[in-house]
Amino acid sequence: MDSPLVDDEGFPIAELDTYLIKKTRQEINCKLNNSLIKAMIVFLTAVISGLMNDRKELEKQVVTALGELHKENSDATMETDVATTVHRTSNEPIARVDAVDESGAASRAGICMDDQVIQFGELHAGNFTDLHQLKDVVSNGVSCASAP
Repeated sequence: MDSPLVDDEGFPIAELDTYLIKKTRQEINCKLNNSLIKAMIVFLTAVISGLMNDRKELEKQVVTALGELHKENSDATMETDVATTVHRTSNEPIARVDAVDESGAASRAGICMDDQVIQFGELHAGNFTDLHQLKDVVSNGVSCASAP
């Protein structure tokens, strides 16, 4: 396949059909390349299939772990909600809702623009001083109550 088609002086060897040899070499190279490509496709398909199976297994593990975590958190939240019942002394609002993202959780919960928040977790008019407290309540994952 790699033997020269020219003599020592660079002229074509007269006994060889240079065109036919070049054409045959090209066909062989193409067939080899096609075979290599097909082999690579088979190999990559097998690798991807294995990765898909690994991904599916990992997804099952993640779903199971999230389910357990959610159950633990919901159990803890129930205990926390019972332990942290807040009795507010008035219905005086501590904040007013200026905007609600239509695709957000607040919208799904029924909160609308201009709603007045009378309690947010443990915060109410009797103990609310500034908006930084709201951030702390949110970071602790406490639910809120609002009045229209």
